Amino acid sequence: MFRALQIVLRGKSRGFVSHFSSTASNSERLAGKVAVITGAASGIGKATAAEFVRNGAKVILADVQDDVGRAVASELGPDAASYTRCDVTDEAQVAAAVDLAVARHGQLDVMVNNAGIVGSLARPPLGALDLADFDAVMAVNARGVLAGVKHAARVMAPRRRGSIICVASVAGVLGSVTPHPYSVSKAAGRRMPAASSSSLTGFATASDSQRLAGKVAVITGGASGIGRVTAEEFVRNGAKVILADVQDDLGHAVAAELGADAAAYTRCDVTDEAQVAAAVDLAVARHGRLDVVFNNAGISGDLTPTPVSALDLADFDRVMAVNTRAASSTVMVPRRRGSIICMASTAGVIGAAIPQYSVSKATVLGLVRTVAGEMAHSGVRVNAISPNYIWTPMAMVSMIALYPGRSVDEHRRIVDDINEMEGATLEAEDVARAAVFLTSDEAKYVNGHNLVVDGGYTVGKVPNMPAPDGH
Repeated sequence: MFRALQIVLRGKSRGFVSHFSSTASNSERLAGKVAVITGAASGIGKATAAEFVRNGAKVILADVQDDVGRAVASELGPDAASYTRCDVTDEAQVAAAVDLAVARHGQLDVMVNNAGIVGSLARPPLGALDLADFDAVMAVNARGVLAGVKHAARVMAPRRRGSIICVASVAGVLGSVTPHPYSVSKAAGRRMPAASSSSLTGFATASDSQRLAGKVAVITGGASGIGRVTAEEFVRNGAKVILADVQDDLGHAVAAELGADAAAYTRCDVTDEAQVAAAVDLAVARHGRLDVVFNNAGISGDLTPTPVSALDLADFDRVMAVNTRAASSTVMVPRRRGSIICMASTAGVIGAAIPQYSVSKATVLGLVRTVAGEMAHSGVRVNAISPNYIWTPMAMVSMIALYPGRSVDEHRRIVDDINEMEGATLEAEDVARAAVFLTSDEAKYVNGHNLVVDGGYTVGKVPNMPAPDGH
C-alpha cells in the first residue's frame, strides 16, 4: 500500500486531479425523511438544515435564538421547516422538540445533536478552573446531547430505524487547544452511549446521482469483492475507472460489463511497484488525469489458528507486502489535489484472531495518519475505510478454511451474525458508498479519517460478566 501512495504523489504522471465542484447537492437523497436539529438557528446547524431541506427532508429547528430561528424557518419554507424553542439543558424541551416532529410529520428519522457552547474563553491552569463554567458547558455539550440521544431513541427504537448524529470536535480528539471544559465536553460526546444502535438503521439505497461525474479512479483489487462493487458504484456515479488486479479473466469480464468507455482492466500485482506505476500511468494516458486511488487489494494470509509464538513470518511478510507496502500512490502533488482511500479493517482497530492480517490493517491506519497531514499541504486527502466482516470472496475462502464441514449458507450466516446492527446486513455496497462519499466534494475537508463501517461493532465491549440478578 505504501508503494501505491508514493507513485500517485510523486507526480511522475503529471495528472492527478481531485477537486470536485463546490456546488450544493440537490439529489433528494433525504426525500421523505424528518429531522430534528438542535442549535439550528445559526452556524453549522443552520447550514445542515438548509442542506437537509435541499435534499428533500423536513426539519424541526430547535434553538434558543427565537428571532433568528423563526427567520431561518421562514427562509426554508413552512412546508419544509418549523422552529421551536429548545434549551437542551431542559430535558422536557428536548422531548417536546422530538414530539413536535412526530406530531407534524408522523415520524422522526434523524436527530442532529448540534447545540453547543464554548464557555469562558479564558485558559486558566487546571488549579484555577471555574467549575461553574465547566458545569454550564457540560450541561449543553454533553448532557444536552445525551438528552437528544435518549428522546430520539424513544421514538426511533419502536420503528427499528433511524439515525442519530452528535456533533463533536477535534477538541475532543486532541484537547488542550481550546478551553478545558469545551475539550472535555466534546470528548464526552465522542463516547456517547451506543447501546440502542442495534435498533437504529440508516437509509441506504443504490446511488445514481453522478456525484463523481468526470472523475478518474484507479481501484486495486477491482476484479471482485469490495473492489468490484466500488467500481460499479463509481461508474454509476459518473466516474471512469481502471480496474487493477491479478485476476485477469474476472477483471476483463467486469470491465466489459461496465462498458469500454467507463472501465478498463490492467494486470497489477501491487507488490511490484512498476505495475502500480503502470496502472496510474494508464489512467492518465487514457483520460488525461487521475482523481482517485482506492488502495483496496488485500489478502488474509494463512487462516490456520496459530499462537503468536508459532507465527510464520514468511506468511506475515506476504500479507504486509500486499496490504501495507502496496497501499500508497503518487501523481497528485504537482496538481495539488486528489483523494486517496486506503482499505483498512475493524481488525486494525480492535485486533482479530489472525495476527498478520490485524497488524497489516493497523499499519494501514498508521500510514493514513502519518501522510494525511503532509498531503493536506498539497491539496491531497488521504483517508481509510474500516469495514467489519462482509460476505465477499475473501470471506468465503476464510469460512471454508475455518469451517470446512459446513454449507455455504451456514458460512454466510456466521459472517452476517458477527455484525451488531439489527435489521440490516453489512454489504460490499455499503463500503462502496462510503468510498463515493470520501471521494466526492461532500468530503472535501475530510482528511486523515478512518471511516468505520461496522454498525457499532467497535464502539465498545460488554464486560464478560453474568447478567444482573433478576434480568
